[in-house]
Amino acid sequence: WDDLAVASPFTDQVVTLIGSPTGLVANPAPNGTLETGQNTRPISVVNAKLSGDGVADLGISLYADHSLTFAESRGDGNLDLVPGSPFDLPPIGGKEFRPEIVMGGDFNGDDISDLAAYSSDPGDSGIARGIDVMINRPLPVMTPASLNFPATPLGGESDPLTVKLENGGSPNLYINSISIP
Repeated sequence: WDDLAVASPFTDQVVTLIGSPTGLVANPAPNGTLETGQNTRPISVVNAKLSGDGVADLGISLYADHSLTFAESRGDGNLDLVPGSPFDLPPIGGKEFRPEIVMGGDFNGDDISDLAAYSSDPGDSGIARGIDVMINRPLPVMTPASLNFPATPLGGESDPLTVKLENGGSPNLYINSISIP
C-alpha cells in the first residue's frame, strides 16, 4: 500500500500516513511526524530516494525559511532530518528565493535522485521567480587533505602514511581505484 506525507504549514510539521488494507492510518512510529522548526511553513513535500540506500526519503520546501530540508527514512516509518538541514537557496537576480514547490528527478543523468524547487510570488516583487536545482552527489573528503613524504633516496622506502576517505554527501560513494600522481 502507498504511504503519504503531508506538509502542514500552520503547525510547522510534515505528517506521514501509512497505507493499510483499510486505507491510510496515522504513522505510529515515534519519529513519523517531523517537526520542521518554528515559523518555517513547510508547504511542499516530495518523495525521492536521496540517501542512496534504496529507501524513499523526503525533500521539503520551507516557504518562510527560504530553504529546503531533507528527511531520511530509516525504512521503519521513522524520519530523521539530514545533518546540515535546512539548506538555503541562493537568491535569483538579487531577490529572495522562496521555495513553493519541490520536485524530484534525475536532472543530470547519473541515476541518483536530485531536487528542484520553484519560487514565485506575483504579488511580491521582492521574491525571485525561477527554479533552483540541487544536484545530489557524493562528496569525497580526504583527511588529512595532503601528505608530506620525507626525502627518500632512489629505490628507498619511507614509512607508510595513512589517509581517511569519507563520504560527506548523500548518495553512496563508489571507488574504483585510487592513484597518487
